[in-house]
Amino acid sequence: MTAEYEINEHEVVEVSDVFHNTLFEAILNEESNINYDYNDETLKYIYTNNFEHYGLNTTEPYGLKYNFNENGYRSNTFSIGTEMLVTGCSFTFGSGIEEEFRWGDILSKKLGMSYSNLALPASSVTRQVRDIFEYFKEYGHPKYIFAMFPVFNRMEIVSNPKYLKVGAWERSIKKFKKHNSNNKTELYRQTSNINMIPMNQKFLTHPLIIEDIMPSETPQFYASLHIQMLQQYCDLAGIKFIWSTWHHPQNQVLEKVNEKYPNTFKNMVYTNPNGWVYNKQTKEYDYIENKEIVKCHEDYKVESGDMFHMARDIEFGIEWAHWGTHRHLHVAEAFENYFRNNLK
Repeated sequence: MTAEYEINEHEVVEVSDVFHNTLFEAILNEESNINYDYNDETLKYIYTNNFEHYGLNTTEPYGLKYNFNENGYRSNTFSIGTEMLVTGCSFTFGSGIEEEFRWGDILSKKLGMSYSNLALPASSVTRQVRDIFEYFKEYGHPKYIFAMFPVFNRMEIVSNPKYLKVGAWERSIKKFKKHNSNNKTELYRQTSNINMIPMNQKFLTHPLIIEDIMPSETPQFYASLHIQMLQQYCDLAGIKFIWSTWHHPQNQVLEKVNEKYPNTFKNMVYTNPNGWVYNKQTKEYDYIENKEIVKCHEDYKVESGDMFHMARDIEFGIEWAHWGTHRHLHVAEAFENYFRNNLK
């Protein structure tokens, strides 16, 4: 059955009229625009990839102290001449564990290299690649880049939350943070997990939820494209770029692409992402090989204590906590073996 309705003439507008209440109008006619809270940060978000300067700060969740450098990263001070650069999301950031037990720190010690860490929790592949290029601009080229990328469904967006916002996390465990300034709508950046929930909305209302209107192929495409661009740049610049992902289905997709189109993704390291199973009885992550639980790295179990199996970031429940130092060790060893066998 087709719904009957009338379109009033005054409701019909030219497509170009839509831009009168958007970023374009705010930039072109800043003084007269009263609907947008436009500022210099808007241009930085969209047209540049500058580091965000948070200043020095620390937090202490669950007795764990996070230290941030001048650029807002959980890393030593960035400097020219650093040999090794590491990036990723919360796993590489080391959510819930001490810095010394992160795979990046472990790997740098194994290889005897100075290193900096660009990882940020909940960040997307595109954000991480963007930060890498900004690092190049300010601190030059490292000799090596090691990346542990997240699932490619994550996508960074810049939006006016009056019309479009991220909704998947807000529907589950996080509250949506609203920004208001003198009754104007601010433009700000968010990270979405596209297809984190089923897109089964029958009706769409403002503000639109990006997960309801965008297919997962879109972030998958742009994440893959960014990796390939970084890969090509590193080849030309003489940088060794080695990477993996912690997500098993994502690894399977990438491997199938490489089977059909060889060398689409080069220097991709397999870190056995399917080898970790959460044990509900022990509330620990078991490491599995050939369908058997493997007991290993017992010396680190003593050293890292309660962080060996599970990280301490349990604010949303233990099932949401990150992997502990045991998985970080395996990732560091996988990268080290690939490096020594293929690149040294």
